[in-house]
Amino acid sequence: RIDFKDDAKGALLLEPQRSNKFTYSDDFNQSAWNKSDCSINSESFTSIINGDLADEIIEGSVAATQHRMTTNSTFVIGSANTISLYIKRGVGSRNFSLNSSGGGLRAYFDFDNGVVGDIAEGTAEMIALSNGWYRIIASGITTSATVFYYLQMTNTALSGSETYNGDGVSSFYISGAQLEQGSYATSYIPNFGNSAGATRSADVCNNGGN
Repeated sequence: RIDFKDDAKGALLLEPQRSNKFTYSDDFNQSAWNKSDCSINSESFTSIINGDLADEIIEGSVAATQHRMTTNSTFVIGSANTISLYIKRGVGSRNFSLNSSGGGLRAYFDFDNGVVGDIAEGTAEMIALSNGWYRIIASGITTSATVFYYLQMTNTALSGSETYNGDGVSSFYISGAQLEQGSYATSYIPNFGNSAGATRSADVCNNGGN
Protein backbone atom coordinates (compact mmCIF):
# COMPACT_ATOMS: atom_id res chain seq x y z
CA ARG A 1 0.00 0.00 0.00
CA ILE A 2 1.06 3.56 -0.69
CA ASP A 3 0.46 5.86 2.29
CA PHE A 4 0.12 9.63 1.76
CA LYS A 5 -0.05 10.46 5.46
CA ASP A 6 3.25 12.35 5.63
CA ASP A 7 3.36 14.15 2.28
CA ALA A 8 1.90 14.26 -1.22
CA LYS A 9 4.63 12.07 -2.72
CA GLY A 10 3.50 8.92 -0.96
CA ALA A 11 5.51 6.20 0.70
CA LEU A 12 5.32 2.43 1.02
CA LEU A 13 3.35 1.48 4.14
CA LEU A 14 5.36 -1.13 6.08
CA GLU A 15 3.80 -2.37 9.31
CA PRO A 16 4.90 -4.71 12.11
CA GLN A 17 3.18 -7.98 12.91
CA ARG A 18 0.05 -7.32 14.92
CA SER A 19 -3.03 -9.27 16.05
CA ASN A 20 -6.58 -8.03 16.46
CA LYS A 21 -7.57 -9.46 19.85
CA PHE A 22 -11.25 -8.55 19.54
CA THR A 23 -12.85 -11.90 18.65
CA TYR A 24 -15.55 -10.30 16.48
CA SER A 25 -14.39 -7.05 14.94
CA ASP A 26 -17.49 -6.34 12.85
CA ASP A 27 -20.31 -8.44 14.33
CA PHE A 28 -21.34 -6.74 17.55
CA ASN A 29 -24.41 -8.94 18.01
CA GLN A 30 -22.12 -11.80 19.06
CA SER A 31 -22.14 -12.79 22.74
CA ALA A 32 -18.44 -11.87 22.97
CA TRP A 33 -19.76 -8.30 23.17
CA ASN A 34 -21.85 -7.84 26.32
CA LYS A 35 -24.52 -5.17 25.78
CA SER A 36 -25.67 -2.85 28.58
CA ASP A 37 -28.88 -0.91 27.80
CA CYS A 38 -28.14 -0.81 24.10
CA SER A 39 -29.17 -2.87 21.10
CA ILE A 40 -27.50 -3.73 17.81
CA ASN A 41 -29.09 -3.29 14.39
CA SER A 42 -26.84 -5.58 12.34
CA GLU A 43 -25.44 -4.62 8.92
CA SER A 44 -27.69 -1.61 8.64
CA PHE A 45 -25.40 0.93 6.95
CA THR A 46 -22.55 0.97 4.44
CA SER A 47 -19.22 1.08 6.26
CA ILE A 48 -16.16 3.12 5.38
CA ILE A 49 -14.22 -0.18 5.16
CA ASN A 50 -14.27 -1.66 1.65
CA GLY A 51 -18.02 -1.20 1.30
CA ASP A 52 -18.75 -3.62 4.13
CA LEU A 53 -21.93 -3.16 6.17
CA ALA A 54 -21.66 -1.50 9.58
CA ASP A 55 -23.73 -2.29 12.67
CA GLU A 56 -25.79 0.38 14.41
CA ILE A 57 -25.57 0.64 18.20
CA ILE A 58 -28.76 2.17 19.64
CA GLU A 59 -29.01 3.31 23.24
CA GLY A 60 -31.85 2.05 25.41
CA SER A 61 -34.27 4.13 27.46
CA VAL A 62 -33.22 3.25 31.02
CA ALA A 63 -32.63 6.27 33.26
CA ALA A 64 -29.33 6.98 35.01
CA THR A 65 -27.39 4.12 33.45
CA GLN A 66 -24.58 3.43 30.98
CA HIS A 67 -25.19 2.50 27.35
CA ARG A 68 -22.26 0.42 26.17
CA MET A 69 -20.69 -2.77 24.85
CA THR A 70 -18.12 -4.62 26.93
CA THR A 71 -15.54 -7.30 26.20
CA ASN A 72 -12.22 -8.37 27.73
CA SER A 73 -8.78 -9.63 26.83
CA THR A 74 -5.55 -10.70 28.54
CA PHE A 75 -2.23 -8.86 28.52
CA VAL A 76 1.09 -8.87 30.29
CA ILE A 77 0.91 -6.18 32.98
CA GLY A 78 2.86 -3.12 31.87
CA SER A 79 2.40 -3.72 28.14
CA ALA A 80 0.95 -1.17 25.73
CA ASN A 81 -2.52 -1.71 24.30
CA THR A 82 -4.48 0.23 21.68
CA ILE A 83 -8.17 0.26 20.71
CA SER A 84 -9.40 1.66 17.41
CA LEU A 85 -12.87 1.85 15.89
CA TYR A 86 -14.46 3.19 12.70
CA ILE A 87 -17.54 5.16 13.68
CA LYS A 88 -20.15 7.55 12.33
CA ARG A 89 -22.87 9.36 14.28
CA GLY A 90 -26.34 8.10 13.44
CA VAL A 91 -29.48 9.40 15.16
CA GLY A 92 -29.25 12.18 17.74
CA SER A 93 -26.31 14.14 19.11
CA ARG A 94 -24.50 11.77 21.48
CA ASN A 95 -20.74 11.46 21.73
CA PHE A 96 -18.61 8.37 22.31
CA SER A 97 -15.82 7.06 24.50
CA LEU A 98 -13.27 4.25 24.51
CA ASN A 99 -12.68 3.15 28.10
CA SER A 100 -10.97 0.34 29.95
CA SER A 101 -10.63 -1.19 33.36
CA GLY A 102 -7.00 -2.16 33.73
CA GLY A 103 -5.92 -0.93 30.30
CA GLY A 104 -4.75 2.55 31.24
CA LEU A 105 -6.87 4.20 28.55
CA ARG A 106 -10.00 6.33 28.79
CA ALA A 107 -10.79 8.89 26.10
CA TYR A 108 -13.84 10.88 24.98
CA PHE A 109 -14.57 11.96 21.42
CA ASP A 110 -16.41 15.12 20.32
CA PHE A 111 -18.50 14.42 17.22
CA ASP A 112 -19.81 17.98 17.03
CA ASN A 113 -16.34 19.32 16.29
CA GLY A 114 -14.51 16.19 15.14
CA VAL A 115 -11.85 16.37 17.86
CA VAL A 116 -10.76 14.44 20.92
CA GLY A 117 -12.52 15.61 24.08
CA ASP A 118 -11.28 14.71 27.55
CA ILE A 119 -8.47 12.19 27.95
CA ALA A 120 -8.73 10.74 31.44
CA GLU A 121 -6.02 8.11 30.87
CA GLY A 122 -3.53 7.34 28.12
CA THR A 123 -3.48 9.02 24.72
CA ALA A 124 -6.09 9.40 21.98
CA GLU A 125 -6.57 10.42 18.36
CA MET A 126 -9.61 11.16 16.17
CA ILE A 127 -9.01 10.87 12.42
CA ALA A 128 -11.57 12.38 10.03
CA LEU A 129 -12.30 10.21 7.00
CA SER A 130 -15.21 10.83 4.59
CA ASN A 131 -19.02 11.08 4.77
CA GLY A 132 -18.98 11.70 8.51
CA TRP A 133 -16.84 8.67 9.36
CA TYR A 134 -13.96 8.81 11.82
CA ARG A 135 -11.37 6.41 13.15
CA ILE A 136 -11.09 6.90 16.90
CA ILE A 137 -8.06 5.56 18.76
CA ALA A 138 -7.06 5.23 22.42
CA SER A 139 -3.81 3.80 23.82
CA GLY A 140 -2.51 3.08 27.31
CA ILE A 141 -0.36 0.85 29.52
CA THR A 142 -2.04 -2.15 31.15
CA THR A 143 -2.25 -2.42 34.92
CA SER A 144 -4.11 -5.74 35.03
CA ALA A 145 -3.65 -9.15 33.43
CA THR A 146 -7.31 -9.16 32.37
CA VAL A 147 -8.50 -5.90 30.85
CA PHE A 148 -12.14 -4.96 30.31
CA TYR A 149 -12.93 -2.65 27.41
CA TYR A 150 -15.99 -0.40 27.07
CA LEU A 151 -17.23 1.05 23.79
CA GLN A 152 -19.91 3.43 24.93
CA MET A 153 -22.11 6.35 24.13
CA THR A 154 -21.82 9.51 26.24
CA ASN A 155 -23.95 12.63 26.63
CA THR A 156 -20.95 14.98 26.32
CA ALA A 157 -17.30 14.65 25.33
CA LEU A 158 -16.21 15.16 28.93
CA SER A 159 -15.08 12.73 31.63
CA GLY A 160 -17.87 11.25 33.71
CA SER A 161 -20.55 11.64 31.03
CA GLU A 162 -21.27 7.92 30.64
CA THR A 163 -24.25 7.72 33.00
CA TYR A 164 -27.39 9.45 31.74
CA ASN A 165 -31.04 8.91 30.82
CA GLY A 166 -31.28 7.03 27.52
CA ASP A 167 -33.78 8.17 24.90
CA GLY A 168 -34.13 4.82 23.10
CA VAL A 169 -33.20 6.17 19.66
CA SER A 170 -29.76 7.85 19.68
CA SER A 171 -27.23 5.78 17.76
CA PHE A 172 -23.86 5.35 16.06
CA TYR A 173 -22.75 3.24 13.11
CA ILE A 174 -19.69 1.19 14.00
CA SER A 175 -17.27 -1.06 12.13
CA GLY A 176 -13.73 -2.39 12.30
CA ALA A 177 -13.11 -2.61 16.04
CA GLN A 178 -9.50 -3.48 16.78
CA LEU A 179 -7.51 -4.24 19.93
CA GLU A 180 -3.78 -4.73 19.52
CA GLN A 181 -0.73 -4.97 21.70
CA GLY A 182 1.29 -1.87 20.92
CA SER A 183 1.42 1.85 21.56
CA TYR A 184 -0.25 2.92 18.31
CA ALA A 185 -2.93 1.69 15.91
CA THR A 186 -2.09 -0.10 12.69
CA SER A 187 -4.29 -0.78 9.67
CA TYR A 188 -7.43 -2.81 10.25
CA ILE A 189 -7.16 -6.60 10.70
CA PRO A 190 -10.61 -8.26 10.40
CA ASN A 191 -11.40 -10.96 12.95
CA PHE A 192 -14.41 -13.17 12.27
CA GLY A 193 -14.42 -15.26 15.43
CA ASN A 194 -10.84 -16.27 16.26
CA SER A 195 -10.59 -16.01 20.05
CA ALA A 196 -6.79 -16.28 19.81
CA GLY A 197 -6.71 -13.17 17.61
CA ALA A 198 -6.43 -12.60 13.87
CA THR A 199 -2.80 -11.92 12.93
CA ARG A 200 -1.20 -9.92 10.12
CA SER A 201 2.43 -10.78 9.40
CA ALA A 202 5.07 -8.07 9.35
CA ASP A 203 5.59 -6.33 6.02
CA VAL A 204 8.99 -6.78 4.37
CA CYS A 205 10.48 -4.72 1.54
CA ASN A 206 13.29 -6.22 -0.54
CA ASN A 207 15.43 -4.25 -3.01
CA GLY A 208 13.63 -1.02 -2.18
CA GLY A 209 16.59 1.23 -2.88
CA ASN A 210 16.38 4.57 -1.09
